[in-house]
Amino acid sequence: MNMYDDDHVFNAHECGFLKVMPFGRTLERQGTSKVYSVVQSKGTTTHSYTIMPVVSKAGKLMPKLLLILQEPKGISARVSERIFQSEKLIVK
Repeated sequence: MNMYDDDHVFNAHECGFLKVMPFGRTLERQGTSKVYSVVQSKGTTTHSYTIMPVVSKAGKLMPKLLLILQEPKGISARVSERIFQSEKLIVK
């Protein structure tokens, strides 16, 4: 690592976020074939997003942030129009 300048060594970290924290348990009698649950919004259980900041060894944050939207059927035109736009943000 000593042969590289601190401005040329990078660390990227993937951070995932869920809209709702899912609970892994429900109470139901053993052997029940269908277990029902209540959520505020079905979309919050299937959608998430991930950011990936990149920092140099010198401690400088890269000028752009990668944001990955987990849309089950891809990003719709409606969502595309409403996404915050910035030259410092890459949305996929």
